[in-house]
Amino acid sequence: MMILVGLWQHMFLGDWPFQDLPQPARGIIETFVNLALVWLVIHVIFYRVLGLGFNFLSQSNLEDLASGGSYIAQFKDAAGAMVTCGRELSLEKLVAGAARYGERAVVCFVLIGFFSYPFVTILFGKWPVRPSDLKQPMAGLAEFGWCSMWTMFFLRSSHRSFFWNALWKNVRYLLRHELPLVDINSRDSSCSLGIRLVGMDDRCLFMTPNVWRMKPWSAIKLAQPLKGLVSFLCIVVLGYIIASACVKFAPSGFLT
Repeated sequence: MMILVGLWQHMFLGDWPFQDLPQPARGIIETFVNLALVWLVIHVIFYRVLGLGFNFLSQSNLEDLASGGSYIAQFKDAAGAMVTCGRELSLEKLVAGAARYGERAVVCFVLIGFFSYPFVTILFGKWPVRPSDLKQPMAGLAEFGWCSMWTMFFLRSSHRSFFWNALWKNVRYLLRHELPLVDINSRDSSCSLGIRLVGMDDRCLFMTPNVWRMKPWSAIKLAQPLKGLVSFLCIVVLGYIIASACVKFAPSGFLT
């Protein structure tokens, strides 16, 4: 999460409002700001805001539930009396070492965010926020909002196929009491390829500016957003090929 927040600070906001400070003062101050924002995203946005609607996105909510030992749904009937619904659910597994749903939700957000936040800058040249006459912090916040929309889209689209699907399966299994949990790290799990696909997409994306100096996408003469779209599709295909090869040919001990 520190890396993701640092990306927001540097790539989106251009180190605003500390861009004029000399080093190392700027780096030290931004590090402390980074830590504060990380705490805000995890313990407030995820655990206290998103957790209001979805308990499995809030580790603190799950721990509070588990401290009660069990849970059974209750509601008011037409007469206003409290009645129970369904079977009693043991909550110990919610916070077991193999579960940690709230923490895994944050990790999934970070894994997707490593790609969905910088890809607009790297592949699309900050389109559609740039070119424009927006100043900081408005330009950075506009790009943050645009990329956050794509982050939510990628999270939702991955829900049915990769690691979010496995998380949701575990929640459903717990509600049914007896079914075993899905091992997200298993070589043969449905999300194994998905996790590695996102990881390989991330690596291909960041190698574009850092290793290949924007090659081969710099050879594409199309205007934005077509240039970015072609580059994006190529990276997804390349990441899929590499991830599939890793799952198929790499030793099982290496993958785990």
